[in-house]
Amino acid sequence: MLAMHCHLSDADWHDTSHRIFAPGNTAPIKLGCNVWLGDSVKVLKGVSIGDNTIVGAGAVVTKDLPANVVAGGNPAVVLQSLPEGGQTTTREALFTMEESYADFADRFASERLRGNTLVDWLRSWVAPNKKD
Repeated sequence: MLAMHCHLSDADWHDTSHRIFAPGNTAPIKLGCNVWLGDSVKVLKGVSIGDNTIVGAGAVVTKDLPANVVAGGNPAVVLQSLPEGGQTTTREALFTMEESYADFADRFASERLRGNTLVDWLRSWVAPNKKD
């Protein structure tokens, strides 16, 4: 999935005289399955991004990224690993699931927010813990 304003460039751009030709080297970009590029990500020539990898908004990907990680920055670096075999929703699944997306989104949000109460919010201000 690509958010707004992503830019994938498989060449060294153009020269100043002949702007329709890509001078210098070109190299294909390889995106694995279920890759998610955030807003305004730039991916440069010859880069491979592994399956299930998430690239944060504004990142500039200059080197290969492995599978199952979250990356970000300029240049992009691995920020954290994602659990292999963890539950992820693919774009394809959004269109093939038995329940409607709205029902899925409501169920997902309620599961994530379970236990998120006013008392917990107040406690997080008074005595925060590592989960806050």
